[in-house]
Amino acid sequence: MRLGEKSKQRILAWLPLGVIPLVVLFLFGRAVGYQFTTFDDGIHVFDNPLLHPPSWAHFIQAWCHPFLGLYIPVTYSLWSLVAAISTFWVPPFHGELLHPALFHGVNVSLHAVNAILVYVILRHLIANSTWAPALGALFFACHPLQVESVAWCSALKDVLAGTFSLVGIWQYLIFSELSESHASEGSEKARVGRANNAYWLSFLAFCFALLSKPAAVTLPLLLAVLEIGWRKVPWRVSLRRWGWWCGLAVLVVGVTKTQQPNGVIPFVTPVLSRFWVAADALTFYLSKLFFPLVLTLNYGRSPQYVLSRPETYWLALIPFLFILILGRRRDRRVWLAASLLFLCSLLPVLGWIPFYYQTYSTVADRFVYLGMLGPALAISWIFARPTRVKILIGVVCFSWLGAKTLVQLHYWENNQSLVEHIAVWNHEDPDIQYSLGVMAAEASQPPGPPSYYGILLRLPPPSSDPRERAKKYDEAIYHYEQALRLNPRHAPAHNNLGLLLCQHGLWSDAAKHFRAAVELEPRLAQASNNLGVALAHQADYDGAIASFKNALHYFPQDESAHVNLGLALSQKRNWDGASAEFIHTLRINPANAVARVKLAELEATQRGKKIK
Repeated sequence: MRLGEKSKQRILAWLPLGVIPLVVLFLFGRAVGYQFTTFDDGIHVFDNPLLHPPSWAHFIQAWCHPFLGLYIPVTYSLWSLVAAISTFWVPPFHGELLHPALFHGVNVSLHAVNAILVYVILRHLIANSTWAPALGALFFACHPLQVESVAWCSALKDVLAGTFSLVGIWQYLIFSELSESHASEGSEKARVGRANNAYWLSFLAFCFALLSKPAAVTLPLLLAVLEIGWRKVPWRVSLRRWGWWCGLAVLVVGVTKTQQPNGVIPFVTPVLSRFWVAADALTFYLSKLFFPLVLTLNYGRSPQYVLSRPETYWLALIPFLFILILGRRRDRRVWLAASLLFLCSLLPVLGWIPFYYQTYSTVADRFVYLGMLGPALAISWIFARPTRVKILIGVVCFSWLGAKTLVQLHYWENNQSLVEHIAVWNHEDPDIQYSLGVMAAEASQPPGPPSYYGILLRLPPPSSDPRERAKKYDEAIYHYEQALRLNPRHAPAHNNLGLLLCQHGLWSDAAKHFRAAVELEPRLAQASNNLGVALAHQADYDGAIASFKNALHYFPQDESAHVNLGLALSQKRNWDGASAEFIHTLRINPANAVARVKLAELEATQRGKKIK
C-alpha cells in the first residue's frame, strides 16, 4: 500500500471523531438553554444542601455518607465542581441561583464523549470498517431513548457511569488484544507493560463507574460477553482476568441494598412474581428500542400494575422468542452478543432485587443508557457489509430517529411542557400531581417579584385577579393531596402542602405535614425550618429550636434558619444564643435586614441593662 493510501485510511479513521460530536451538538445542543425541573432536580441540584454553597466540607460529606439512599460520591463531586463554577466564577443567574445551563452543558458534553468512546470500542470489535462503527456510535448517540439521560440534569449519574464504564470496556479490549498478541523478544516487555497499564486503567474506571451509579456493577458481565462471546477467548482464561471484580460488584450491591431496604419500599414484589416483572420490563424495552413512539419520564409500570394485567403473562414470552429466533441464525454469535450486552446492562433494574423507584415504575428510559452499546454493535455489524438496500433503509431510519429525538427533546424545555407531556400518558403519577401543585401554588401568590421557583422553572407571573389566585390555591391543595394519596411517602408534597396551610394560618395542620416530611426525609432542611416556624406560631419554642437546629445540621449556611433560631432563642430569653445566630446570619449575608435590626435591638437592650 502506498503512503498516500495509508494517510487516507488514517484520515478516514479520525474523521468520525469530529463528525460524531457535531451531530450530538446539533441534536442536543439546545438542551443547554433548558431549565431545571421539579423532578428530582431540586433534591439533587438546586435545593441540595451539599451544593448550597459548594464547599470542601460538603465535598467530604458526599464521600463519607450516602445521600437519600444513594452513595454516588463521584457524581456529587462533579455537581459540586459545576456548582462552584456557577457560584464563584459565572455571573449570577437571577441572584444567587445555580445556572441550569452549566449542568445541562455537562450532560450534553459527556454524551458526546460517550458517543466517541462507543465509536472507539466498535473499531476494536469491527476492525475492517471505519464508517460501520461510526454509524453504530451515531445510533447510540441519537436514539430517542437517550433523550431523558441527556436532557435531565438529575440523570447525570447515568451518563457519568456510562462514561467510566465505556472507558473501562475500551481499556479492557486493549488489554485483551495485547494479551493475545505475540511480539518479538525485544518488545515483549513493552507489550506486557502496556497490557498491565490498560488492565488497571480498566479496573480504575470500573471503580469510578460504581461510585457514579451502583448499577455499573454489570460491567464484568459486559466484558465477559465481549471477550468470550465476541473475541472467543477461552472462558477459563477470561474468568481469571475479571472474575475477582465480581466480588467488588457484590459488595456494592449489598451496600446499596442496605441504603434502600425493603422496609422503605411500599410494595415488595413476591419472589416468585419477579420473573414476570423482569420479563415484562424486557418486553417493554424491546418495544421502545424498535418503536420509540411514545416516550415519557414515568410510565407508571409498577410491579402492582404489571401483575394486575392478564396480558403480562403472554407478552413476557416475547424476549425469549426474540432470543430463540436470533439463536437460529448463522451469524447468531453477533446477535447474541449484542442482545446480551443490552440484557446484562439492565439486570440491576429489572426488578430481581426490589429498588425504590419501583414505587413509580420498574422501567425508565435512562436505565438503558449504557445498554444501547448492544444495539450499536448490531448496527455496526449490519453496515460492515453495505448494500444499496441497507443504505436506503439506514438513511430513512436514522432520519426518523433524529427527528423523533428533536421532538422528544422539546418536551424537556421547561417544567410546564414536561409536566403536560407526562400528564397525557400518566396522570396518576404522584410526581406529576406534585409538579401541578407547584405551578398552581406559584400562580396563587400575590403579584410581585418572581419567586425562587418562578425563576428556576420559568413560570408565568401570577394573575392580578384575587378570585383567580384563590382558584389556583384550591387547585394546588387538590394536587398536593392527590400526590399524597398516590404516594403517602412523598416528602416534598407534605412540605409544600404545609406551606399552603400556613398562608391561611392553619399552623397545627401545617405542622403535621412538616413533621411527616422530616420523618420521611430528615435531610430535607427546608421542612425542618418550616416545622420550626409552625411550632413557634403555636408558642412551642423548645420544639421550634430543635427543628431549626436540625435544619442547620443538614444545611449550615441557611440564613433563614439562623434568623428563625435567633428569634426563637430570643423568646426563651437566651440573649447570647440569639445574638450569635444573628451575627452568623450577617456573616453569610451582610444585607440581611431582619438579622441586622434584631441584633441592634439586642445590643441596645444589653447596653440599657448595663447602664441600670
